[in-house]
Amino acid sequence: FIDDNPVERANIAAAFPDIRTLGSTAYQMRRVLLWSAETQVAHVSAESVRRTEMVQAQIGREDARSNLTRTEFLRTLGVTVTLFGISAATGTQAARALELLNKSNQFNTTGRRWTQPAFQAALGGGHVWAFEVEDRFTKYGLVGVVVLDRGSIAQFVMSCRVLGLDVEIAVVAALAPLVTSAALEATEANFISRDLFQRCGYREEVGEWQKPTGPAAVWPSHIPAFVPIPARPS
Repeated sequence: FIDDNPVERANIAAAFPDIRTLGSTAYQMRRVLLWSAETQVAHVSAESVRRTEMVQAQIGREDARSNLTRTEFLRTLGVTVTLFGISAATGTQAARALELLNKSNQFNTTGRRWTQPAFQAALGGGHVWAFEVEDRFTKYGLVGVVVLDRGSIAQFVMSCRVLGLDVEIAVVAALAPLVTSAALEATEANFISRDLFQRCGYREEVGEWQKPTGPAAVWPSHIPAFVPIPARPS
């Protein structure tokens, strides 16, 4: 809690003893914010480093979109998707995948959070897939993770940075040979992901979504076809 008023700091300290209060001197406040362990993270992904670049690219996309229909606009973007397996618990790809699983709220089909041991066990079974996205404006990097379990999509998470590009539909279609069903659990925050499997042509049966006997999804025409590739080195 930061405040230059000592009375306010005292009130907070009395009510919440575990909260650190700052504001007595500007030097101390700056030093704590820059160097305190509580303000550091163990890993900073390349995607996080490029956040400013991605925001600027979003502005460029919106400008390009102004005079086009949605279909026309998507075709101009040059969207490409790379879908690959992750098998090693070490490396930047695994770290980014775990970060997405534990930080994604809106596009997260179950809301499950993962411990490192549980995530490592899933990697060992070859059940974790990730995908990278790129368009003519920017490289988004690793923006989605799909966890498979006994022929079912147990969890699908995706960064909101690529919402509206329909890459999630292409990923579900690409994984169709590996799955027969998908799990979906409503959370307080995942409204935008609740219709994912319905949009992919799955049908709901007793709390689970079943893959149709025909094509699992109509492949988005603006995304070149791709196939899942085996786990690759991080």
